[in-house]
Amino acid sequence: MDNSFMDKARSRFRLVEDFQRVDQRLRWLLDNYPEIYVQLIPRASRYGTDDGYWAKLTPEERNRVLRYMIARFAAWPQIFWLVTNDAPFGVKDRS
Repeated sequence: MDNSFMDKARSRFRLVEDFQRVDQRLRWLLDNYPEIYVQLIPRASRYGTDDGYWAKLTPEERNRVLRYMIARFAAWPQIFWLVTNDAPFGVKDRS
């Protein structure tokens, strides 16, 4: 099962373990170090794990995950997004 979902159908997000932890850390940073900015990479799997995460999702699932992540974190003033990267996400993307 994917790290960001609570069920195999990918219909319910795993909020407590992942998203709420990020909320807590962003709040702490804003309260204690407001001059520090954080780069968020829209990645639903844990760093260093399966790089094919996005390829496994349907276009509708990908869109839903990205929309949720942006809606949830867009109000934090200390973040900026990395929306493109030179790291490939699958064998066919490698050159």
